[in-house]
Amino acid sequence: MKLKLWRCAAAFLPVCFLSAQQPDPQTSQQPQPEVQSQPVPGGSHGPSPEAMRQIAERWRLMREHANAINDLAGHIQSPDDARKLVDLVADEFSKELPPRWATRSIRSRIVHAEYETAYDPGTLIPEQHVADAWNDFLQKISAPPETYVTAAEIHTLRDTYYVTSQLSWARNNQNIWTVPNIYAVGQDGKVANGCRAIEVLNILWQLANQPEALESTRNLIATNHRFSDDFKNPSKPPAPGSEKSYMTVQVVRMPPNPIEQAAQRYMHDHGVRAFNKTIEGLLQDLFAS
Repeated sequence: MKLKLWRCAAAFLPVCFLSAQQPDPQTSQQPQPEVQSQPVPGGSHGPSPEAMRQIAERWRLMREHANAINDLAGHIQSPDDARKLVDLVADEFSKELPPRWATRSIRSRIVHAEYETAYDPGTLIPEQHVADAWNDFLQKISAPPETYVTAAEIHTLRDTYYVTSQLSWARNNQNIWTVPNIYAVGQDGKVANGCRAIEVLNILWQLANQPEALESTRNLIATNHRFSDDFKNPSKPPAPGSEKSYMTVQVVRMPPNPIEQAAQRYMHDHGVRAFNKTIEGLLQDLFAS
């Protein structure tokens, strides 16, 4: 959802991906930073050398931070590791989120759940539980029935985003949205039948911000197909020269987000505090201590 909508609930979302914008995972494009231009011969404008330097530095820092998150997410051995991971992710959205003291309780829940689910596969959060908790939230805010999800849809959506993350990471598109090690993975190399805690936050973001993705997810289920079926080894970097480099620009008019509309109506009818409590209840349900 838009930052304006979710800022009111930020006190209960210390590392939740609902607080920032994400590039479309299907195109694996990163958000482009603003650049200052200067006149060049012929009357056109281009980025100044200083702007180019700033862009390069921004990408470098973004990749370094993403790699630190990915490395830590792949080697959780203690509650302290889990806390460091949660804090690293939260740091990515420090401008949008309240101070740590304001989110200490729910952040501790997420840390505890992340440690358990990363260290012991037997404690993974069931996809059915994620679906039930999300649907209960949608029911409370009177979202339309077509936005409700099933466990199978959660699994297929996770499969798509995990493969997309691997493909992006292998192609040096490394940022907070393409970190592959946050996913729970089975022995077959595909997503497991349960989720890690931070992965659940990612799924919440997808469901809230991109409900239109459910249509393609449901099409995959109807054809008994998964995105991972098309890639034997998505984490393997492509051979030099084997892929063409190109950029496409599309202007797409997105339909109104029915979940955002339902949330706005709920806040109008019941107030921001009541809406905050529904968010708090959702996270307490998912990350029971």
